Amino acid sequence: SGRVISKAVIVLTGDRHVTSCVDGTQDQLKGVARQFGLDSWQHVTEHQLAEVIYKRSTLASRGLPLHTIHTLKGSTLQPSIQSMLLELVAWLKQHDEVRSLVFVSSQPYVKYHEAIINALMRDQDMVLSYKVIGHGAKVNPLNPQALLDGLGSYLWVVTPQVLLSLGIRVQSPAIQEK
Repeated sequence: SGRVISKAVIVLTGDRHVTSCVDGTQDQLKGVARQFGLDSWQHVTEHQLAEVIYKRSTLASRGLPLHTIHTLKGSTLQPSIQSMLLELVAWLKQHDEVRSLVFVSSQPYVKYHEAIINALMRDQDMVLSYKVIGHGAKVNPLNPQALLDGLGSYLWVVTPQVLLSLGIRVQSPAIQEK
């Protein structure tokens, strides 16, 4: 029926600064900066933005508890989806009452996220029910670059599982780590 009954909201955020026109207009981001006492919208993080968005949402007004899993960037410019999911897995292992999840992806390549989530959940031996949903990208047929980018990303993620299902073992350590 498309209806989801939730007991809580888990938000995965990364240690990255927001981007104007991607995460909101400069005026919107300035408003978030003011709420946190920051002198510039450019100092607003994804974590802070997620907190503000949740507080304004109908989910918050329904009293659903919020669990924020904030992933530090480490040695990279920002955390990867994999590092954020590993933080989630660590959290889930401490909260065995969570038996099902709905991942809501705001990224243009929802199938890419789904493939990464499938691979990581399998590799981490996570036994729970989950679904990945999101709107995905609207591709301009006159500019197929976005389509090819999304397809390439998806193929990169699913290739190891396809090879394993065919009984092909990859010997390259660089590929085995993926």
